[in-house]
Amino acid sequence: MATKRIEKKKAVKLALSESQLVGAYFDWLCSEVGGSGIGENDSYFFLMKELFEIEYIVFIGNDRNRAEDGKRLREDFKLEIRLHDEYKGVNWEAIEGPCKVLEMMVGLAKRMDFLCSAAEEQGINIAKCFWEMIENCGLDVASDSVWISDSWIEKCRIMVDDILCGRGDFGFFGDPKAVGVDSFGVKKELWYQMNDYLLSKGRY
Repeated sequence: MATKRIEKKKAVKLALSESQLVGAYFDWLCSEVGGSGIGENDSYFFLMKELFEIEYIVFIGNDRNRAEDGKRLREDFKLEIRLHDEYKGVNWEAIEGPCKVLEMMVGLAKRMDFLCSAAEEQGINIAKCFWEMIENCGLDVASDSVWISDSWIEKCRIMVDDILCGRGDFGFFGDPKAVGVDSFGVKKELWYQMNDYLLSKGRY
């Protein structure tokens, strides 16, 4: 009696949707800086999400390099997850477009870590550098508990715009009037602000 051959159908894994891909990329960015919280009791998911939504506007010519650093993270993300089945056939254009503020800040934290860490420690302090910038900006007050109870979306966008323009008393590296301008009162690009900040802290 001939036996009937039964073939098992292979389970087909569907590629991630565009929104799922964007969500996975956001989660990856957060993981690069140790998650979405400064400490065990602080959560900044909503702040991180908003920074991920805001486009990074270049106000000084050479700051376009910071935008390119941020966009380069997308390639790092692709390289890290390219072998996972669920990412095969995805529409990578979903994470293309202008650099976002969160991307720029993660890229800048990596540069900061490279400059102020010994060779054997590079890559360890990226999270510290990122959250140090958040605190310098004054954005550390926007934890999830505050965000939920207050209208922080508009406040966050105004603060970020002021920080990028060099207005007000907050910047990624402290008071913009102290580290954000040169001796002629001309706004310095972020790269030089970062270098001066690290020098003033004795970390470079």
